[in-house]
Amino acid sequence: MKRKRFLSEFLGALGVVKINFTDETNDKICGTAFYSLDDFEESQDFVWHLTEEQVPNDDILKITELLNVEKMLDIDKIILSRDKLYQKFNSKYNSLLSFDEFILLLDELETIKVTMIDEGVETDCFFIHE
Repeated sequence: MKRKRFLSEFLGALGVVKINFTDETNDKICGTAFYSLDDFEESQDFVWHLTEEQVPNDDILKITELLNVEKMLDIDKIILSRDKLYQKFNSKYNSLLSFDEFILLLDELETIKVTMIDEGVETDCFFIHE
């Protein structure tokens, strides 16, 4: 359940409007990400090789949710400075994180990769960066 929630926010921030989860085992979750409800050809299969226990923590989920809801990405790049993103995060979540703690979380978010699948083969990946 944590994987699905995180993927919904993470892929949503990257422009995905709907996800069909197709397979879920202890060590991976698979699905199809759709970029348009009007054109189901605009889709991408994916697999995330992660257990429920390995899902990023709630603060990273909150950063991802903020990026998604506020549409703060240009394709996969964060469009705000670290300072402004930190201010928005603190404002929205009444966070007590220091700037340095926030930056560590942001750095961890930028290491997350969700593998794309093309014609049954793992190829590129979804990611977020500055």
